[in-house]
Parts: sequence; C-alpha cells; structure tokens
Amino acid sequence: MFRRMFRLSLFLLCVYVPVSANDFAVAIPANWSDATGDVPRQSNCTSQDLSALRAFRSQISNFNQSWWSSNEVCCDWEGVKCGNRSDSNLQSETSVGDRVVSLSLPYLGLRGHLTGLSELTSLRILNLSGNFFHGTGTTELLSLGGLQILDLSMNNLSGSVSFLGSLSSLRLVNVSSNYLTGRLPSFKNLTSLEVFSVSNNSLEGPIDSSICKYAPRIGTLEFSNNRFTALGIGLGNCDRLRVLDAGSNNITGPLPVDLVNLDSLTRLSLENNGFSETLPDDIGKMASITELFLGFNNLSGSIPTGLSNCSNLKLLALNSNNLSGPINLNCEKLQKLTVLDLNTNNLNGVIPSSLAGCFSLQTLNLAKNRLVGEIPVEFNRLRNLRTLSLSTNQLNGSLTSLMECTELVSLVLSKNVFTHPLPQNVIGFFNLQVLALGYLNLVGTFPTWLSNCTKLQVLDLSWNKLRGPLPEWIGGFQHLFYLDLSNNSFEGTIPPKLFELPALMHNDLNTTDLKPVVNDLAVKRQQDSPDLQYTQVTAFPPSLYLSHNNLTGSIPGQVGNLKKLLNLDLSCNKLNGNIPIVLASATLLESLDLSVNLLRGSIPVSLSRLTFLSAFNVSFNELVGMIPQGNQFPTFTEKSFEGNLGLCGSPLNIPCCGVVPCKISSPQSTGIPMSAGSSERASRIVILAIPISVGFAMAFLLVAALWILSRRNMVHHGNDISRDLEMPQSLSEALTLPVELFNDYEKLTVADIFRATNNFDSA
Repeated sequence: MFRRMFRLSLFLLCVYVPVSANDFAVAIPANWSDATGDVPRQSNCTSQDLSALRAFRSQISNFNQSWWSSNEVCCDWEGVKCGNRSDSNLQSETSVGDRVVSLSLPYLGLRGHLTGLSELTSLRILNLSGNFFHGTGTTELLSLGGLQILDLSMNNLSGSVSFLGSLSSLRLVNVSSNYLTGRLPSFKNLTSLEVFSVSNNSLEGPIDSSICKYAPRIGTLEFSNNRFTALGIGLGNCDRLRVLDAGSNNITGPLPVDLVNLDSLTRLSLENNGFSETLPDDIGKMASITELFLGFNNLSGSIPTGLSNCSNLKLLALNSNNLSGPINLNCEKLQKLTVLDLNTNNLNGVIPSSLAGCFSLQTLNLAKNRLVGEIPVEFNRLRNLRTLSLSTNQLNGSLTSLMECTELVSLVLSKNVFTHPLPQNVIGFFNLQVLALGYLNLVGTFPTWLSNCTKLQVLDLSWNKLRGPLPEWIGGFQHLFYLDLSNNSFEGTIPPKLFELPALMHNDLNTTDLKPVVNDLAVKRQQDSPDLQYTQVTAFPPSLYLSHNNLTGSIPGQVGNLKKLLNLDLSCNKLNGNIPIVLASATLLESLDLSVNLLRGSIPVSLSRLTFLSAFNVSFNELVGMIPQGNQFPTFTEKSFEGNLGLCGSPLNIPCCGVVPCKISSPQSTGIPMSAGSSERASRIVILAIPISVGFAMAFLLVAALWILSRRNMVHHGNDISRDLEMPQSLSEALTLPVELFNDYEKLTVADIFRATNNFDSA
C-alpha cells in the first residue's frame, strides 16, 4: 500500500512541478560525489573483502555473473571501488590500498538478502536502491562504522531502523519505500547527518523534533507516507533545513509555530494529515519558501495576509481544508507563483481580478468553493495559464474572459450557474485538450467553434439543455477518446463519423503536439450518485456517453471499429433497428448500455465474445429471441433484459420454445424510466387494453344472455320468432357470431375472444 502511496506522492509532485526522474532521488551534494575522494581502481582487494563480496553475491538469485568475474581482482568488478594509501581517512587500516570502500549496484532488479556485508568494514558508500532485497538483514550493517552514504530505498526490506543510530559517520540516509516498522532511531550519535529520508514505510510514533540539536547540519528531512502521530516544536532550530516533508501521516493538532523561523526552508510538505486551527499570521517570515503543501488537513480561518510576503513562492497548495473568507492574496508580491490550488474549501465572495497580476500562473484551481460572480475579464492577461478549474461554485459569465489565454490546455467549469447561452463566436482555445462544461444549464446548439479545438482529448458537455443535431466534424478529432454528451436534447441520427474517432480505433497516433495535462475533474454519471474524480487525462477511460437525448435512427455499423472503447452508453433515446453484430469487434468493452430505446431483433450471439464486459443493459426495447449464454452473459441479472416481451431464457423466468418464448407474460409495472418512444408505446397499450378487456367481458355476457333468451323464445314462440331474430341455434353457432368493438378495428368472433384471453384466464 505504501509503495502505491509513494508513487501517488511522486505524481502529485509532478502535478505542480515538471521535474526529471533524477529529481525524485534524495539529493546528494555535488562535493560528495562518492565520498571516497579521488580513488583509482586497484588490482586486487583483501581476502576478507573478497570473501564478503562472494558471500553477498551467493545470496542473490538473479546476479549476472558477467558483472563479477571469477578472478580475484574484485576492485575491477562492476559497482565496486577500493581505497588507496593517499586517503587519510583509511591510514589506520591494514592494507588500505585494497579495501573496498564503495559498493553501488542500484536499479538492477536484484533479489536476495543483505548477507556478507558486515565484513566490508571499510565501506563508506552502500547504494543498493531500486532492487528487491528483502528480509531484516539491516543488522548486518551495524559493523560498518565508517559508512557515510547509505541508500537502500525502493526495496522490500522489513524490520526496525534503530540500527541507524549506531552508524555515527552517516551523512546521508535513504531507506524510503520499504516495509520498515517501529520508531525512529536515536539521533544523538548522528552528528554529521545532512540528509535523512524514511518516507513510504510503516514507521510510527512521534517525529523527534530535537533532531537539529544533535545534527545541526541537517538539510533534508523526509518522513512522508508513514504512521507518525506528532510533530512538536523544535524543528524551528534547524538553521540549515531546506526540505521538510511529513505529508500523509496521522499527525494532528496545530501547525508548530516555530516552523515560520525556518528562513532557509524552500519546501514544506505537511499535506494529508489532521493539522487543525489557523495558519500562523507570521507565515510570511519564511522568506526562502518556494513550495508550500498544506492541503488535505483541517485548517480553518482565512488566508493570512502575511502569506503574500513569501515572495519566492512558486507553488501554493491549501486545497481540501476548511478555509473561509475571500481570496486574499497580493499578486504584486507573488510574481513567481506558478501554481495556486485552493480547491475544496469554503472560500466565498468574487474571484478577485487582482489574481490576474500573478503573471506566471500556469495552474489555477479554485473548484469546490462558494465563489460567486463572473470570471474576471482580466484573466485574459494570464498568457501562461495552462490549467484552470473553477467547477462547483456559483459562477456565471462567459468564455470570452479566457479567449486570450492561448496556452490553456485544460478548462474545467462544470457545475456552476451560467445564465448566458453558450456562445457560437468564440475565438481561441486552439490548444485545449480537456474541456468540461457539464451541468451549467447551457442552452443552444452544439458549439461550432469547437471545430477549431482539434487537440481535444476529453470533452464533457453533459447535463445541459443543448439541442439540435450532432455535427459530423467531431468524428475527425484525432485525439478525442472521452466524449460525454449525455442528458441533453440532441436529436437526429448518430453521425457514423462519430464511431470513427481515431483515438478509439488504434494506438499508433502522433501525440508530439500534446502536452501532459493534469487537473481535477469531477464527472457526474448518475443524478443520485457521487461524482467520479479524475486528476489526470490518462486516468480517463475511453468512453462515449450519448444517453438521455432524443437521438433516432439505427446504431451505425462503424461502432465495430472502436477497438479501444471501454464504455458505450446509448440508453434512453429513440434508436431503432437491430443491435449491430459488428459491435462484438469492440473487444475491450467493459460497459454497454442500450436500454430504453426502440431496438428490435435478437441480441447478437457474437456479443458473448466480449470477455471484458462487466455491465450490460438492453432493457425496455422490443427485442426477441433467446438471450446468449456464453462467457459474461450468465453474470447479468434479469434487470439487464426486462421490458422486452419477446426475450426468453436465463436469467428471465421465461423458457424458450426453440428461439422464442413459450408464453408471453403480461407486462408488469417496473418503475423504470422510459424514453419518449417507450412511453408512447405504453400509452397506446394502456388505451387499447382497458376498453378491449371491458368489451370482451361484456361481449361474453351478451352472447350468453342472448343464447339463453333464444332458447327460451324457441319454446314459447316457435320458429317465427327464431327466424325473425336470426338467433343462434347452439352454443357452437353462437361462438361464430361477429362482435364489433370499435369501428376502426377488424370484427372479431366470440371464439377469437376466448382464444385470445385463454378463456379469460387471469394469468
């Protein structure tokens, strides 16, 4: 779990700061290079070190023998360095010229235990990061008193970290991303420590805030993604501390007040904890701070005005707290600010136009607050803005306030109260890759200006009041793989080109003109269901949602081209014709909803080849025949097929006689919402069923009465009356009498009525 959290934390860092992969490793000062000085390779090493290296190699199951040859010249082996007599730090050693001082085998996928290392007593650098070493062999390192750099990160090691407190020469420690447990070691002997990283483990207890008392040169402290419960006062004495990361723990209480004294600190990350109360008013004293992560806590109160004094700030993340009041930032002092994330708070008032003074802004996220008013027209000055999210507020206004933001690649405005029609004359947005305008109460037709947004990958116009036909040109978007037009009033047929979107057909697309896009985006699939949250474009599943419109005609056969499609929802329309057999060619489909339409024919047996299908619904159509039974189909319930009177077979409780139902039951009320077409059919059935049923009963009573009367009249009046009345002479003759129920319908005989009602069987 913690490895996944670690990768998530790395991704969150990527959200805000574009960095290279090397930046994720714990920084080693350049003057350390290998902490061994200028050490030429030697021709040999001591028998003690040779035996130790061979013992270490013997415990590795996948060691490449070519790295370490069979000869005894171990100082020339891959990843091994030896010391020499000119190194004053090794003068006291015997045979100092051939002692192993560095063992570095990072990111080779090695599997095994840390065995034999205890005999490498002159070792000063040990780097085995990015492998699969396991077990509790860290105690093997207790004898390495001269060790200065220890990097065992990204392995599967377990046990305690208490052994670190005995290695008094340590300058850099990185044991992050393992399965280590227990509490932090004692720092009393670690007087030379400069970098200490234990992130992404299962360590617990309080973070020792007196660490700087013993290690005054400490510059980096990383405790994130553990189970630490407290961070007390004391770290404010770390004069050289530049990085403090204690995010994703279980720390509660107020922020330590002395943190504002860290005037050398450049990065403070305390997100995803339980910190409460208010931000300190004198937070502006942190003059060197460039990155401040305090999101996902319980901080309350307003944004302190002193925060604007942190003039070196590049990234400010106060998201997911309980902050209230106006957005009170002075952009004249925050000219370096590139990322501002205030989403999911209780901030109110209007969006200040002064935010446009933060000219360097690339990411602005004000979603999920209580902001009102319009988008400031001054935002057109934010020429570097790439991602903007203002969703889930009470904003109104027009897109014209953003037309000159030419670098904009992600625009999320969903769930606001826009009162203006969606404009048709918008110019710009040529670089947009994500556009979310869902749940805005927009009216009008499909915006034609979108035809210029050819880089779109995600388009959400759902839950509006848009009408008219769907344009064919949208099928020409090379990169579009997520399209949600559901819950509108679009009409006409589905353009076949819509089922020829290249990004849903194959992977061999040229994406060199696209930039990585990260932004918070909430998608509503059901009225009474929570929003689905996405934080990056690559997390979106390839999908087409066209449900709850007024689309007519048949499903285009091109649907079989969508080899990469995962979700297809065409429900609640007026689509007719057969379900295309070629739909089975969309082999990656996981969800298919064709319910509440006018589809006819049978369910293609070929759909049983969709082995990834986990959700399937064809209810309330006019389908007939046997339900396919192969692969995924036995997992679907009767709700997937109800409302089709001609279907039979499992899971419906209707047996098949051949390929048709043995008996068609009367339709039952289900309470499932119907499309307009289904409602019309239901209305016609109800209108006809009531008078016909009453007519049948009355006809039966009338025929019976006439027959009895005729028999009686035959006795008393003879043949004349019988001839005048032309009454039937027997019951079988009476059954052939025509009965006219409605002038516009064909006449029925009484026998026809009996057969149709199965002798008025109530079943």
